[in-house]
Amino acid sequence: MKLKFCILSLVFLSFFQASAQDPITIGGACGITEALGTYSYMGVVNGKNGYRLTITSAEAACNDFTTEVTCGTASQAVGYDVTWSGSRWEWYHATTPLHCQWFAPASQCIPGFRLSNPNSLSKKATTLFATSSEDTTLPPCNGWVAESGGCVPVITGCEALSIIQNTFSNDIKLYPNPTNGNVTINFGNNNESLSIRLMSIIGQVIWTKNFQNPSSLQFDIVQPTGFYLVEIRGENGEKALLKVLKE
Repeated sequence: MKLKFCILSLVFLSFFQASAQDPITIGGACGITEALGTYSYMGVVNGKNGYRLTITSAEAACNDFTTEVTCGTASQAVGYDVTWSGSRWEWYHATTPLHCQWFAPASQCIPGFRLSNPNSLSKKATTLFATSSEDTTLPPCNGWVAESGGCVPVITGCEALSIIQNTFSNDIKLYPNPTNGNVTINFGNNNESLSIRLMSIIGQVIWTKNFQNPSSLQFDIVQPTGFYLVEIRGENGEKALLKVLKE
């Protein structure tokens, strides 16, 4: 049984990590249409996953210029980021200052070194498109507040980290995930009784609780660190299965 548990845990961990680094897609309304598209995982920013749509690569930007004249005028790389600031999600237009120089022997435009500011590649936000104060693991699917340009994103791929299955008509959000033990589940406009089961990664039931017409609920996972499954069943046969990591 221990061997089976270890194998299942490793498989689940691999799936969890792959899902966490999957790209997200931003659609919706925005006056700058090039900001809409597929954003790739860029790493962890302030404790949460960050995503970037690169228009000009910061790493290879100098190499993008093929003549001495254009190399000398290169000044910035352009991209769009979705990151957690520490208190809210932000979707913004970002630029990276560039300093390129022409390397004549190879006829290539390469990154240059500037004595006055050798660390000139600090990224800065130039235009904040939209924000969300939802403290979720991944950028929330919707509910963003436009800051400029009438940009209101609709994100797909935002629930990959926690939701395995959901046959309810409304969205279900579990957060924070990962958690230190305290979990909140938001059911939206729910008007039916629900049965909640907390299970181990191999499906062993830890507890079952019933709730009357909850719009949200909170509970603590007091068990050891690891992955857990939360099963939600509605009185009309709906079912949702979510996974959560206790750190």
